Amino acid sequence: MQPEAHMNLYHCPYCSPKHQVHIQGKDGVLVCGNCGDPLIREKLFKLNRVISIISVFIFAAPLLLMTAYIINNLDKKTPETSRYSIAMAIEYNKYFL
Repeated sequence: MQPEAHMNLYHCPYCSPKHQVHIQGKDGVLVCGNCGDPLIREKLFKLNRVISIISVFIFAAPLLLMTAYIINNLDKKTPETSRYSIAMAIEYNKYFL
């Protein structure tokens, strides 16, 4: 197994992430080239990442659904009577109430 193929899965907890050098020791274990400590394998799915992705979808879904609904209804004309009936109801309330 080549150490270059799995470099992004391993990290040194003591060194800066910007300056990490991964090398394979004589016994086949991946070690940090700076400090010599063994590298720790990162989990592929972290719980906080999964929760954050789910929450983003939950908050973005209504916006996306409203946008899709508006785009689908752009070509449909609104009935003229509904606008006039609202205006007439407002005028009626001014004079008779």
